[in-house]
Amino acid sequence: MRNRDAIIQFNNSDDSPLRATGLPIAPATQIVNEIMQCRRLFVPRSERYSQHWSSVDMILDSQWTPESRRCPAFVAWVEQCVPWLPNRAYIARLQPRGVIEWHSDYPEEEGFSKGFILGLKCPEGSYIQFADLGKYRYADGESYHARLGIAHRVVNPTNAHRFTAFIGSSRDV
Repeated sequence: MRNRDAIIQFNNSDDSPLRATGLPIAPATQIVNEIMQCRRLFVPRSERYSQHWSSVDMILDSQWTPESRRCPAFVAWVEQCVPWLPNRAYIARLQPRGVIEWHSDYPEEEGFSKGFILGLKCPEGSYIQFADLGKYRYADGESYHARLGIAHRVVNPTNAHRFTAFIGSSRDV
């Protein structure tokens, strides 16, 4: 029997709510160092789910934003490693001891997102929790498709900021 409080080591199994993208490892430390230089650009994401969650848009409507010039390592990784131009991309920050409350991003529970999540700086002890499927921690630099139609929440009980990026599907999908 699985300990419901334990953070599960990602294993790409059929019943996992996460699936590895197979893309090359991103230069997570370099991306975080660059984005920290422009921390004033972060704006609140959705106060409905969290007052501790903010982001910087990198791509909107399949166009790089002016803010993306501040993060050349992220731009280079997306351009070299993502096989499509995303319709949207942002770097998100969850404050220490912050929580993004339970929510679902899509009405369908079964499918994996066409876009993906990139772990940038996910402190030991922070996690994403999927209803009835457990808690998972993203590895820094690794990217994952997720079943975001399943109710999930994000918890950062640590004293450090947690950074991830969301890279959307192509405009054509």
